[in-house]
Amino acid sequence: MVDIVVIEVGFRGPSGALDLSQVTLSTGEPGTEVSYDDGVLSIPRGNTGEQGPTGPVGPTGPVGPIGPVGERGPAGDDGADGQSATITVFTDGSAFDAYTPGPLELAVLTNA
Repeated sequence: MVDIVVIEVGFRGPSGALDLSQVTLSTGEPGTEVSYDDGVLSIPRGNTGEQGPTGPVGPTGPVGPIGPVGERGPAGDDGADGQSATITVFTDGSAFDAYTPGPLELAVLTNA
């Protein structure tokens, strides 16, 4: 099947308009099926040309909306047991000042 390009052409047009013979000569080739019926010129469509080069990359679009929250994942493995801390409470300021706490030890001075 042949695709047909349809161009409406009038017998009288504005200055510089192409007449039927000029349109036929500029768009058709000898032997093509060019027809003219009731003021409509029909010319078979030509072969598709080669694809042109890829154009430049366009600008980045706007950030889309935040998606829905996903499903909760599985529970993780139990962690290793931690070490216990020691809290030493002093009521005597000089004893507190002389004390040096060890690792994981907290020394507290109170007025009690």
